[in-house]
Amino acid sequence: MKKADIRLYLRLLDYVRPYWRRFLVAAVAMLLVSGITALLAYLVKPFLDDVFFDKNLNMLFILPPLLVALYAAQGGLSFFHVYQMHYIGLRLITLMRDELFRHLQRQPHAFFDREATGVLMSRVVYDVLLLQDSVTKVVTSFFKDSFTLVGLTAVIFYQDWQLAIIAILIFPPAAYIIVRFGQRLRRLAKESQQSVAQLNLRLQENFTGQRIVKAFAREDFEAERFAAANEQFRRVQMKLRITRGLSSPIMELLGALGMAVIIFYGGYHVIQGTTTPGTFFSFLAALLMLYAPIRGLSNAQNSIQEGLAAAQR
Repeated sequence: MKKADIRLYLRLLDYVRPYWRRFLVAAVAMLLVSGITALLAYLVKPFLDDVFFDKNLNMLFILPPLLVALYAAQGGLSFFHVYQMHYIGLRLITLMRDELFRHLQRQPHAFFDREATGVLMSRVVYDVLLLQDSVTKVVTSFFKDSFTLVGLTAVIFYQDWQLAIIAILIFPPAAYIIVRFGQRLRRLAKESQQSVAQLNLRLQENFTGQRIVKAFAREDFEAERFAAANEQFRRVQMKLRITRGLSSPIMELLGALGMAVIIFYGGYHVIQGTTTPGTFFSFLAALLMLYAPIRGLSNAQNSIQEGLAAAQR
């Protein structure tokens, strides 16, 4: 991310400052959720080794209720931090729209002669809405997924550091793909916002100029102009959705390649008796759980790029 983008994003985060207490409480909830996720991955080892292989009856009575309690706590904490972040996000959007509208009210007549009404409406309604995701969802995902990533990484290194190193090798190409897709999404997001502005412009001009349109029998001409703008919006939106849709399958393919190598390597060591099935499956569970925070951070990167495009406008 460029320095100018970082400065712009930090300006957006300034809006969070009045709600830092709510944000701090939500961050603690995120941290606890991440810790529970890592603990759930670790518990696969005693489930298999102690219950199914060592036939430990005491662990059989302890682990299932513990599992239910952990999932219940995780669900409650997840709802709590989502509620807090949505509260903050909606407050931010309301504040941004109010500030933007007041700023527009202070502009001279020449500004409104120069700028199209439909474009200004698009900025107040559509562009500001995109900023909500780029501020609240991104901040939520960054903290929750980063904490989860650290916790699960600690589990896989604790269980088998050699397998963990093999798994980590997939991260550089994944990071490269995330960055490239983010760059393309930012460009397409900017085009999409411009297309929406043109649609609003066509509607505004047509509705306010209906007397002239009918007086000169320009209905078909206006319909063609709107259809052209509408088609342009469709094309940009299609490119945007294709780019978003491609990111997950490519990441999943990379994950599958890494998983195949790990299953072969780990399975061989289990067969040779150098590691226990519980240790391997605990490692595997943590590795599978790692996909969700990585995908979350990838989506956060996409939202940041789309939000920056809106913020610049």
